[in-house]
Amino acid sequence: MTKGPGMAKLCEMLEGVGFPLSKAHAVEVFARQGDWHTLDYYQKVASVEAWEIDDSHLAGLRENLPKAEIKQVDSIHYIRQEDNFSSADLVVIDNPQNTFGPNNEYCEHFDVIDPALKMLRPGGVIVFNVNIEPFNYQQFPDWRVRRELFYGPMNTAKLSMDELVEFYRRRFEASGRVVTDKLQSFRTDYLHYMAYRLL
Repeated sequence: MTKGPGMAKLCEMLEGVGFPLSKAHAVEVFARQGDWHTLDYYQKVASVEAWEIDDSHLAGLRENLPKAEIKQVDSIHYIRQEDNFSSADLVVIDNPQNTFGPNNEYCEHFDVIDPALKMLRPGGVIVFNVNIEPFNYQQFPDWRVRRELFYGPMNTAKLSMDELVEFYRRRFEASGRVVTDKLQSFRTDYLHYMAYRLL
């Protein structure tokens, strides 16, 4: 998979709806080495906090994002502990695909998206990946089960963008947030960035 222009385009779209990137405190939830899409917004925001658990990524992360606050944490555990994190204006969830974790207990952004709302300031933006058409999906029954549990009656082998936009709007509003902007940007032919600005 290549980096692609998706995050740069999304930044343009956010600025187009009046989101003040230059004043935003951003949190990258799954930072890895910070050498993919994080570089597209790193210089545009006021500050970046980057979370990564894997020792092998930390040197590269510090090199690529020298002004960022690097935290070596288990992102999923950390985001569930409200006393651990500061408030953010931009939360970016560059989640792995399929299931993952020590026992493959996690899946995509499903385990972090609701806790992430608690750290997002009013007027802030949450960004996450959605895989609309997983590759070799039939070979990963555990992944299919998790997606079906999360998305309900939608066809999880080929998700409709129109349905997805409304699915997440309803989910965020059920959590007590008000959606003011809904943006999407292609990352690859199967991965899309989705961004919601929430009061």
